Amino acid sequence: MGEWNSGVLIVSTRSLVAQSIVSLLEGNPDISSVHVLGSLPEALCYASVNLPVAVVLDLPGGADGLVERPLRIGNHEIRTIILREEDGNTRLYIHNPSQAANLANLLAAILPEVKRET
Repeated sequence: MGEWNSGVLIVSTRSLVAQSIVSLLEGNPDISSVHVLGSLPEALCYASVNLPVAVVLDLPGGADGLVERPLRIGNHEIRTIILREEDGNTRLYIHNPSQAANLANLLAAILPEVKRET
């Protein structure tokens, strides 16, 4: 089993979305690394060796219901943030609460000490 780190995994097949999130997170001093993977199985495999603080899932519509939240590796719970479009608005789902998808809320989901916006 891997060691905890303050890294973040981005799971997305949409390179523009993934690279946008990477560029927003890379400069944060509280995040040690940001990695992009194309599928949930790849992310789980990677996380079993390099336990991230959070996983951001950019999933196709309807697929978020197939993901158990939060993700777990062994006995370790990983913050799981799901990006989802609903009624034309992109929302963040952290466990079940829905928040507007913006940088402040994304950082708050990854680093809980950051204040959330609604």
